[in-house]
Amino acid sequence: MNDQSDNRPRKRRPTGGVSTLELVAAEAGVSMASASRAFSNPGRVSLQTAQRVKEAATRLGYYPNLIAGGLASQKSRIIGLLVPTIEQSIFSATVQALTDQLAAEGFHVMIGQTGLHDEHLADLVGSMVGHRPSGVIVTGVIESAELREVLSKSHIPIIETWDLPADPIDMAVGFSHEAAGREIGRFLIESGYRRPFVATATGIRASARHRGLAACFLESGRQAPPFGCYEPPTSVTQGRAALAHVLASERDTDVIVCSSDWMALGVIVEARQRKLRVPQDVAVIGFGNSSIVGELEPALTTIGIDGSAIAREAVSLLLNKARGETSAAPVVDVGYSLLRRGSG
Repeated sequence: MNDQSDNRPRKRRPTGGVSTLELVAAEAGVSMASASRAFSNPGRVSLQTAQRVKEAATRLGYYPNLIAGGLASQKSRIIGLLVPTIEQSIFSATVQALTDQLAAEGFHVMIGQTGLHDEHLADLVGSMVGHRPSGVIVTGVIESAELREVLSKSHIPIIETWDLPADPIDMAVGFSHEAAGREIGRFLIESGYRRPFVATATGIRASARHRGLAACFLESGRQAPPFGCYEPPTSVTQGRAALAHVLASERDTDVIVCSSDWMALGVIVEARQRKLRVPQDVAVIGFGNSSIVGELEPALTTIGIDGSAIAREAVSLLLNKARGETSAAPVVDVGYSLLRRGSG
């Protein structure tokens, strides 16, 4: 191996803007050639050099340009889309609408599944930024300060969706999950329910809805409802377990509020198994308005989200940015709707 840069003293240079390979080389104390090889052909440099270059790149928020030609000014026709999961996903309508609308504009969508606890998020952000996409659309809000800084420094249009962050990285399209939880709380109180049980997932968005519901009850002079926490992805099995738990605890529960329609379906299945009537013996509330729940008997009361509207607004923001236009409203609230049906 011929690498004479390992023992060079590290020098610092002010970043002064977008991080480049030259700045990374200076930060790591290696030559430009060695820094380039560390990314493109790491087997040709020592492990020490590769590690120093990687650490320098992380500090500077730099990711190598992976598109043809390696020109920093070059842009792909790719839009990166980050979603927690596709399986049983309430985001499916948004994903489908995004891919259809972007395809009509000549873009290709590169989908990455970040994992239910964002365990793959950092790697996917690095890969997508390295491909220099024309934009990155994120399902949810990126919490990591380090990753937020990386995306901000990339100068790539970023749209956070399905939530309304107080301080978006760039742009945002979504709705307030806490407000949706308050809406459910008001519905329960107005409908005369007094003994709810909340079956909530442990994710950020589900927790925000639970927080809003609890706050609504407390502000009305009632106690916050008892609850059980369930690991995502939420499922029919968890819904059945939630009702079994409620019955075993001998609580006089009159309504079960679920984090997803799948959990709510599980409650209904378990209720039928136990010869309980919905909503006469126990009412059920879901979230997401999945395609099947309007066809149940009874049909499920749930919160509906217009995933197509989220996609439409996100694509509009991206195209405006690509044309160099400044959006009058970089944060768009698409709202939600409480769909009152037979289950509650």
